[in-house]
Amino acid sequence: MTRTCIGYILVVFVVYSYRVEKMEDYGGFFVDVKILLCFDFDGNLTCIPTKDGLHLLKNQEIPLCDEVFPFDNKNFSLMTWMTEKSLDLNKQLAEGAVMLLLDNLNLTSFFQPTKCDRTRAPYSPSSQGIRNDCPKAIAFLPSQIPDPMSCHIPDYCTGIECCADIPVLGLGLHVTVFLDLDKLELQIGLETVKETIKLNDYVWGDVKTISVAAGLFKLRLSVKPITNDNVYVFNVHASVCLNGGDCSIDIHILRNTRLPIIRARITEESKNFSLASWLKHMEIPSIKDFKDNAKALLIQQLGIDQYLSDTPCDAGGELYSPSLQGWKNRQYIIY
Repeated sequence: MTRTCIGYILVVFVVYSYRVEKMEDYGGFFVDVKILLCFDFDGNLTCIPTKDGLHLLKNQEIPLCDEVFPFDNKNFSLMTWMTEKSLDLNKQLAEGAVMLLLDNLNLTSFFQPTKCDRTRAPYSPSSQGIRNDCPKAIAFLPSQIPDPMSCHIPDYCTGIECCADIPVLGLGLHVTVFLDLDKLELQIGLETVKETIKLNDYVWGDVKTISVAAGLFKLRLSVKPITNDNVYVFNVHASVCLNGGDCSIDIHILRNTRLPIIRARITEESKNFSLASWLKHMEIPSIKDFKDNAKALLIQQLGIDQYLSDTPCDAGGELYSPSLQGWKNRQYIIY
């Protein structure tokens, strides 16, 4: 018995197509997705379920997801946002509207759970918006911190903490700038955004910036020492700009303000002072990594800055060089 086997080769085509179209108000997208399953049968292309294909999505509205497609914070306008939501521009936002706004701006984790309060310690009682607990005189201290902000200078002097009420939102803005000369750190903060900078890594006078939501909330500051006067010069500026260039808070908190040093120096009482231990505390690997700003700080801590000349002597200068075995003799013998 003879058997004949006939084989068929079936060629199947899987085709899918899609269309994505942006909504006019940029509130989301229209999406079409379809799939076709086709095969060649006796030279004819047959598709199932129909030649039109199977529509997985047909003109489906897909709303904009804020976490994936955030607002253009740089050009954000609170007034425009409130108008689009039919909210009263003359009233403070309700809690639900504030939560929606923070979610839109991806700021739900930026503000502290407990709002700072200008009417309570450490900001109150105050005079002209400043509570000054520093026992020493402060040169160039602002005569007033304008509304809606109040500030506190602690008893150790080298720092400032402020609280501001953000109009319309009913939220607080907490600002901190502390120079900790015991830990040798510059500690700065804007609400939950905080940064600690080792003084060995900070170049005196450099401007540090904390910018949140493309600059809607911003803190700028700089610190530098005047060693002979035992003070540090602080510049601190905070801003909240929710309507383009129109800022509801735009305050120079400190401008060339000279905050004095209140702390124990390394004196003869500290007979066990060790440069190696000090470098280790400063996280400086070796004496070769000893930067000028760290040298200035150590000299100030040792209390010898007041005895140093403004212009240091130079062993390689004309007064001492050239020399012979360390001596340059200017004696002239007249015969």
